[in-house]
Amino acid sequence: MLLLLHGALGDRTTLASLRDALVARGETVLDALEFEGHGASAPATRPLRLEHFVSQTLDWLDAHGPAHLVGYSMGGYVALVAAARAPERVRSVFTLGTKLRWSPDVASDAITQLDPEVLRAKVPAYAAQLAARHGELHWADVVRGTADALCALGDAPLLTDDTLAGIRCPVRITLGDRDRTVPLEELRWLMSHVPTASACVWPDTPHPLDRAPLPLLADAIRAFRSACRDDASNPAPTAPPARG
Repeated sequence: MLLLLHGALGDRTTLASLRDALVARGETVLDALEFEGHGASAPATRPLRLEHFVSQTLDWLDAHGPAHLVGYSMGGYVALVAAARAPERVRSVFTLGTKLRWSPDVASDAITQLDPEVLRAKVPAYAAQLAARHGELHWADVVRGTADALCALGDAPLLTDDTLAGIRCPVRITLGDRDRTVPLEELRWLMSHVPTASACVWPDTPHPLDRAPLPLLADAIRAFRSACRDDASNPAPTAPPARG
């Protein structure tokens, strides 16, 4: 069974199209987790932190049992940390567009547009979309909280050489060839530390999930999960290349 994890500024609804594509292929998607403080969930009562999202994911796995994790962007980072901390609860990890290496400088660059007033002025349609997603009264808090969370991640990354050494399950890292947020060197770094990891690059694909080739992505997730199902020690999971 699959658990889907959304990206920064997202919520469970942003995964609906991917979920539909997976279900259409016969996959059992158990849930699309909504991180605390996002979407229709109650406003956050503490600062947004990836550490909290990892704990929330592990709590879900405690309640429902081991699962295959599929994470988009920030969700992929959360999935990898969860796999390192609780290898017995994560059967596999599949990511798309996940930034893997963080530092204060990287975080500073990433948050340049995470200002509600800047978004209102420069991209009002996107600001309206965020308001519809998180609520008119709370979307600005989600944006500011995400900026704060990325700064905290830059100061103290959760994925390090030592953390990656704890990952035992099969991992598939995927990236669009037009995604400017994740250098290919980061994929090589992860694969050099996680023997069970493999990667593929999607052609003509930028970062936004709604511009990814969802049917091909769903096929790749299904093939990858099937290859490593009930065999988390599989050192070389295979899936069709991301070519259409």
